[in-house]
Amino acid sequence: MCSEEAGAENTLTALDRAAQWLHDAGIPYHKEQDCLYITGFEPDGFDISITRQKDGAFLFWCEGWQDFDFDEAQVQDFLKWVLSSQCRLLVKSRGARPCEWVLQKSIENDWHVFSSISRPSYLFWKRATVAVFQNRWL
Repeated sequence: MCSEEAGAENTLTALDRAAQWLHDAGIPYHKEQDCLYITGFEPDGFDISITRQKDGAFLFWCEGWQDFDFDEAQVQDFLKWVLSSQCRLLVKSRGARPCEWVLQKSIENDWHVFSSISRPSYLFWKRATVAVFQNRWL
């Protein structure tokens, strides 16, 4: 789809290459000009989006977790990882309001924190719950 518009392989953008790879792998996605959306694997996967920023860097968003420090060379490798069973997302909530997102990677059958973000929760008296999401496209 995207490669037809872009022409030769060397003129494809990182998002075009990622979209082509998703298409070839049979993974559903939606692409807009500077953004790629991937629906999480059912039943417990997490949604992903990749957005090309004006400065050329890429923002990855995984169901609340986000990081904007990816360059063009890292896009496809990171995308493959978050779509695999080697990555999972823990979402901590208080009073049904998400307040912490932890992206974890599997190393030798043990889970380790890759990156986490949080926001203040004003519902600190509410019991915390943790939901685990994992894509298994690969």
